[in-house]
Amino acid sequence: MNNSILDSLDPEIYVYRIFGIERLFQLFETKKNVLVHPSKWDDPFENFILSGLIEIASGEKGQFGFKDHVFGQCWTMKRESDAMWRIYSPEKNGVRVRARVKNLIQGLRAAESFSFADISCFVGKVSYLPQNKLKDLNINVLDSSGKGIAQSLLYKRTEFSHEKEVRLIYSMHNSSANIPKVFSYGFDPCTVLDEITFDPRIDKRMSDVYTHSLVDVYGFPRKSINTSKLYSPPQEFITQLKA
Repeated sequence: MNNSILDSLDPEIYVYRIFGIERLFQLFETKKNVLVHPSKWDDPFENFILSGLIEIASGEKGQFGFKDHVFGQCWTMKRESDAMWRIYSPEKNGVRVRARVKNLIQGLRAAESFSFADISCFVGKVSYLPQNKLKDLNINVLDSSGKGIAQSLLYKRTEFSHEKEVRLIYSMHNSSANIPKVFSYGFDPCTVLDEITFDPRIDKRMSDVYTHSLVDVYGFPRKSINTSKLYSPPQEFITQLKA
């Protein structure tokens, strides 16, 4: 597993992901996690190394044939922020899930009995650089360990540094011409996830209904479900006035 955790990322740390309640129940119902091709991400600089032109010794230009064989999913080391809830839970009924890095990558490695887990499955922390430095990066994407391909997805512009991203990455070793835009694999939420937190703005009646389903239908531990207190007023906050 150590080969799959890049750049000295601590396997014990927690990472988080916020999405809509519908996606949460889809995850529990299908037991499938979905990684997407970087072309679906908003930043045009995503996958810029693999998608860019390359020039060989003869002067000919082309592109890497495997540029579309890579899939990823974005998590964050940031536990919570007002902006995150507003961006990823616009309907005020989203959830934040939590997992340890080691459980996240173990889930990917174990799924579907991958024959090439050591060179296909990775998790790593994103580094943020000025745009001019991104252009000067020299990553060996052809290295036999598979790490180079994964590391090419772990760089973003400095303007995105507030995201504190960690990315789960799968590199598909498949010569088929029909490469999908998404990659799904078997995923047990009760094993990989260890906390579910509701949007701080959610209607309590709805969170109670959702909690009931998560516990009684899908077997998620009740003690590991809560609601964010981001907007809760501080208790017993007393300002002392000086005479």
